[in-house]
Amino acid sequence: MRHDRSGRHDEIRLCLTKKYEIPTVASLNTIMVDGTGMCGACRITVGGKTKFVCVDGPEFDAHQVDFDEMLMRLGAYKDIEKK
Repeated sequence: MRHDRSGRHDEIRLCLTKKYEIPTVASLNTIMVDGTGMCGACRITVGGKTKFVCVDGPEFDAHQVDFDEMLMRLGAYKDIEKK
């Protein structure tokens, strides 16, 4: 889970909902590109299994989503995009 200032409150909420066993849904529709699963841009890991947001989602159990991996993949081209 990300630890920057912008995501800290989300991390705290997610930890609290897990602690108190409150079902929590993450809607990840904003990371879809083609909507068919062909490009792989929306690939995430949920509960240790590979999923595609556009095909298998976009809503997932937030306690099962590997947010660290997702954010790392989404930021992979940030430096190139700045140019």
